[in-house]
Amino acid sequence: MKKLISIILAVLTFLSITITAHCSSAQSYKTGDVDLDNHITVVDATYIQLHISEFVTLTAEQLTVSDTDFDKKITVVDATTIQRYLAKIISEIAPATSDQPSPTEPEATIDEATTELSQKIEKYQSENSLTLSLMADTHYDSEVLFDSKKIDAVKTMGNLQKLIDVDLVFNLGDIINGNTEKDYTIKNMQELINTTHDACDSPVFFVRGNHDDNGWYSQGKYGGTYKEDEIINDKEWYDIALKDRSNSFVMDENNPYGGYGYYDHEDSKIRVFMLNSVDIPYILEDDGTYRYSSYLGHGFSNEQLNFVANALHFKDKEDPSQWAALFLSHVPLDTSNADGERFGGKSALIRGHEYMLSIISAYRKGTAFKASGNTYLPMTSKDNKDDFNVSVDVDYSEKGCGEVIAFISGHTHSDNYCNTVGVKQSLSYGYTFLGLVGINSFSNFVINRDTHTISVVKYGRVIPEITSGNLVGTPDFGTIESGEWTVSYSQFLPNGENLYTGVSDVYPIGYTFDNISDIDLETLELTGVTQTPASRQLTKAIPIKPLTTYAIPSDYKGDCYVYSAIGKKSSALKTTEHDGYKTFTTNIRNCYVVFSLDTGFYKDYENFFIKEVSGGLTY
Repeated sequence: MKKLISIILAVLTFLSITITAHCSSAQSYKTGDVDLDNHITVVDATYIQLHISEFVTLTAEQLTVSDTDFDKKITVVDATTIQRYLAKIISEIAPATSDQPSPTEPEATIDEATTELSQKIEKYQSENSLTLSLMADTHYDSEVLFDSKKIDAVKTMGNLQKLIDVDLVFNLGDIINGNTEKDYTIKNMQELINTTHDACDSPVFFVRGNHDDNGWYSQGKYGGTYKEDEIINDKEWYDIALKDRSNSFVMDENNPYGGYGYYDHEDSKIRVFMLNSVDIPYILEDDGTYRYSSYLGHGFSNEQLNFVANALHFKDKEDPSQWAALFLSHVPLDTSNADGERFGGKSALIRGHEYMLSIISAYRKGTAFKASGNTYLPMTSKDNKDDFNVSVDVDYSEKGCGEVIAFISGHTHSDNYCNTVGVKQSLSYGYTFLGLVGINSFSNFVINRDTHTISVVKYGRVIPEITSGNLVGTPDFGTIESGEWTVSYSQFLPNGENLYTGVSDVYPIGYTFDNISDIDLETLELTGVTQTPASRQLTKAIPIKPLTTYAIPSDYKGDCYVYSAIGKKSSALKTTEHDGYKTFTTNIRNCYVVFSLDTGFYKDYENFFIKEVSGGLTY
């Protein structure tokens, strides 16, 4: 340690002679006050680190004493190691400054790039539009050299508001890395949160991400042991990020530390929901560790599900039919496709995401949804079923169809768009999903309900998602790569009356249902059939959703089977008598059903139907 301190002080002496661009005298480098503000801060250490990292030609002796990781190179990694000691040392050797007044900071000037950004956004705005500035996945660490650019982006976001109207600012989570000691993580979290609030005049909200409970630190250093003094629990998160921040943000009185709520934008009549996709129970074990961590597990609690379900009634509004819903979260809400992928790539499932989507689907269609059970993940050995019990009973039939604008999320570290996630038959079909990253940047969303459009203008680096298949859609105007694009969020509102699409003209009478082995997932045509006398099946398999009840005629006598998300035969489908129909449901995600019809009974199949019905599901 003494040797390292000697090396650092020698470097400081060397710097004081050779580098004077950022200070008026060499003495300021010796004392550590590089920017001459009479304070020793990480900014000064960053200046020093920047120059250390630029020394690319050193003597053999210098290489030996400065190569902290012994890779025979002087890099930013070495500079970062040295800087961590510098920040401590220079604060100890600096003269007392408490009696010295700090110089007044000059008023920030708005650069040409910010002015140009404001002009791009303004052309999409209207009197009743909603404008959001959104960041995500900042992963801020004040001791990392280039993270000062993240602070610069926050300040630019504030400068933008001096030129145009920005209604709301959200950071969509993973504010920090969460891989250091708890005190240091909280320090970084508070720095970014306070800087954002100070820079912006419009309301600012912080969505909780899976890194934000500091679980990565426990997972990486202690092999998954989440000690109480290492984890930022939901109460601590509330105190840091949400408490006393805005009276206009409505939170759950029954779960005040839940980290979710909504903001009503009166001009556009949009209720902006901030969902907490890592709403897991912080249960302390006898050994002082938490049973669950948001870093490795995501979830919606029963309280959050019912809060959203009730808020979608808009009972506090004079005319609920005029209002629409927009959903923001850290982890994308979409259900997986056949390959287990989700919007933005592969990721852990959100416990209870089917319930949340079913609630929102019922709101959109003006129907009812009732379900109870639990949302535990059976593949997670630590999950206790009793920790994830849920029960939802909501009916929007009196209110009628609602408008869902979009789901916007972070987590995937990419800018992307899709309104057909996975395969077309997935739960999310018809919704608009948008993703963003804000590592050194932010995205501006302008939502216009008159034209049913969402326009996006990016500031800073654009990172389009690299993937294949149907996960990413193409914007209506512009490109994601250019950072300026527009999409339509107009959605088909299924009436739920009759999903039956007719009998096959491809397979004439003489083919049996029992030997069908596959479904073509593109066309939903049945394949692998075998010819037998007097049997016939539907033209296409019918996609059905979990937690949804379907009805078919009560006198139906044929067979019906469930096929998995990859089109393989899974099991027989059981039906029950209910309200004059035969009803059925399944817990299998993204599955299909195929019916075998008795041609003698269903003449021309005119009397057969399948339709969604409300309520009654308990499992």
